[in-house]
Amino acid sequence: MPEAWVINASPIILYDRVGRLDVIERLAPKIFVPSKVVEEIRDGISKDMSARLAVDWATRYIMADIQVPPSVEHWDIGPGESQVISHCLQGSGMYVGDELIRQSLEAIGEED
Repeated sequence: MPEAWVINASPIILYDRVGRLDVIERLAPKIFVPSKVVEEIRDGISKDMSARLAVDWATRYIMADIQVPPSVEHWDIGPGESQVISHCLQGSGMYVGDELIRQSLEAIGEED
């Protein structure tokens, strides 16, 4: 089992919309949300006021952004996704909360 989940905006927004952010809290041994991911969710408040709860929730688990390695930077997948991948590459046994990112890590041989 992974030691922590680094979560992207998509799962946070989805679980917030169905009122079930508690599911993530029950399943994840530890939760980390990169600062850029929180910013992306916050930017969505102008389109969806319900995102405010997602921002509040994600802020409880915020972690500082780190340097994105060149191997990730050139993918041009967005700042939040880049941060999630970068944190996963830096740590061990971390879960990625978005299929695109999971596939990206597999492509570079960093996740089983």
